[in-house]
Amino acid sequence: MPHLSFTGRIKQLSTILKGYMDKEDKSKQDLIQKIAELQERIAVLENELQQETDFSMKIIQASPTFFITLTPQMKILLMNETMLKALNYKTTEVVGKDYIESFVAEEDRRKTAELFQKLLSGKTTQTITTDILSRDRQKISIEWYFNPVLTKDNLIDYIFGIGIKLGKTAAKQESSEVTFRILAEQSPNMIFINRGGRIMYANKKCEDIMGYTREEFYAPDFDFFCLIAPESIELIRSNFARHMLGKEIEPFEYTLLTKNGEKIEALVTTKLIDYNQEKAILGIITDITERKRVKEAYRSFVDNALVGVYKSTLDGKIIYANEALATMFEFDSPEEMMKQGALSLYKNEADRELFLTSIKKTGKINYYEVELLTKKGKPKNVLISATLTGNILSGMIMDITERKNMEKALRENIEKLRRLMENTVDSMASILETRDPYTAGHQQRVAHLALAIANEMQLSEDQIMGLNMAAVIHDIGKIYIPAEILTRPTHLTESEFTLIKIHPEVGYDILKKVEFPWPVAQIILQHHERLNGSGYPHGLKGDEIMIEARILAVADVVEAMSSHRPYRPARTLDETLEEITKNKGILYDADVVDACLKLFKEKGFKFKEI
Repeated sequence: MPHLSFTGRIKQLSTILKGYMDKEDKSKQDLIQKIAELQERIAVLENELQQETDFSMKIIQASPTFFITLTPQMKILLMNETMLKALNYKTTEVVGKDYIESFVAEEDRRKTAELFQKLLSGKTTQTITTDILSRDRQKISIEWYFNPVLTKDNLIDYIFGIGIKLGKTAAKQESSEVTFRILAEQSPNMIFINRGGRIMYANKKCEDIMGYTREEFYAPDFDFFCLIAPESIELIRSNFARHMLGKEIEPFEYTLLTKNGEKIEALVTTKLIDYNQEKAILGIITDITERKRVKEAYRSFVDNALVGVYKSTLDGKIIYANEALATMFEFDSPEEMMKQGALSLYKNEADRELFLTSIKKTGKINYYEVELLTKKGKPKNVLISATLTGNILSGMIMDITERKNMEKALRENIEKLRRLMENTVDSMASILETRDPYTAGHQQRVAHLALAIANEMQLSEDQIMGLNMAAVIHDIGKIYIPAEILTRPTHLTESEFTLIKIHPEVGYDILKKVEFPWPVAQIILQHHERLNGSGYPHGLKGDEIMIEARILAVADVVEAMSSHRPYRPARTLDETLEEITKNKGILYDADVVDACLKLFKEKGFKFKEI
């Protein structure tokens, strides 16, 4: 996913500002220092954005796919949990080891070394199928996709590998393909396959961004080039032609054209693949429109952050204004601005009165933030620093409008990533529920009731958000239980039920290393515990069970009893509520049960349709 990097710009600006500080008086130094402080606020926003981006990498750790990163010398930097578990190693045992010598089967080492030489010589994505060795020297066949990651100087920083474990049956191979398509459908990037100018595959993101349906994309008469802005068509023709000749193409930028005519700036990574025994191009597109816009806004701020200097009387007559100040407020000249005066600049008279009251008390004011108006009525966010000598105000004004717009844009991007986190969790839930059509929507309905109970009990907003995240994926551990057990139309045997009972622990193991802002893994682990200690997996009692897990337990029981299962019909609402009433204070938290009963009996709660 795109990441907005401002670190270099911040350092560059700090250097420029230091030059000013060495030359100007103390008053101006104070104002310049404030500029640096504002840039540090941007750095904080960047850090928050990076933390949101890191969430995706933590989800990768729980993926069934192998991930590995290597130095240019083939030393292991990172191996994800799935691969470590398959090979029966710990992270500390593999980091720093030579990948080829330590893990590649002897008969595959030569071709693996040759592949890495291609990567080091400038080739992009390379594909290879090799056997790798576990701790007990068992062979595991893996189809690898290796790609070099470059520094800003176009040197290889590290090599990133994605591996798919090859099965021994067609069913397993089909399962791997389904897993890949699931990942592609949840990708934040557009992914497509183009064969001979025809689109053979486009993921949901392509539909969402470009405005075409998949039926339109796949139509035999669909013109692929209608997706390309006129100024980028020749570039696309050239690069695709080179691809079909077997040449590797570095990621490049171009301009897309949506169905409604909107232009989108894009970065595309392409790879030549075999698709149904014919050459085709696999493309991964990142929408960089917002990134470019924010960078341009930032650059505009840096280029135009010129300090306006002025002198005026207390009654608003401007005695002096420099060129930068006149330009800032859209006057043709400083003389025109002096003629009009300062009073017309204030959007609210109360802001001017507050400014004057403050400066009269102390004789100076620093960093007074206010919204003024230009000659044309355009709002300007500014910082004012001034001193009062007799009846004369001497000061400086800095335009921070672009900076504030940039902060807003960055915060919007952070919010987008937060939504992406929530969508990712929803997708994890959907993957599970496709395996069991009888419980499709169960987790969402449980979350709906759990949130209603939590609100009724007046839990904090933070607790409610954590409970919602846990409820939506509370049965994620069932992904390791065979589908035939989940969907069996008869009651389970004792051994099968024992297998079912491990799902809270499996869910906990999947999510425990994902750094949610809330105790999601713990809530999932405890949602089958019962107040009297009769629950599982650890037989916790009373307050040993988190309140969020106690709420989830009641919501889970009510929804499950109210829904049809292959081995029994749905219970009536009265029967369901009788169950929790009968076991109130025994199995279920009394306050939680009371809140649940109130929702159904007094407030008319109904499960939403999924």
